[in-house]
Amino acid sequence: MTPHSLAFYMGVITSGTVLGAKPTDTPDRVTSILGSDFAENSFDDQSM
Repeated sequence: MTPHSLAFYMGVITSGTVLGAKPTDTPDRVTSILGSDFAENSFDDQSM
């Protein structure tokens, strides 16, 4: 774990947000905050 990743996780824990996106935000709001290419859903052999 790097100091940057630790700071990221601590920010999530203390603020309850991920880079400003709250759990109660709509998908459109999260997209406007994080961008449309922030994450990709995967439904292949690599998914959990």
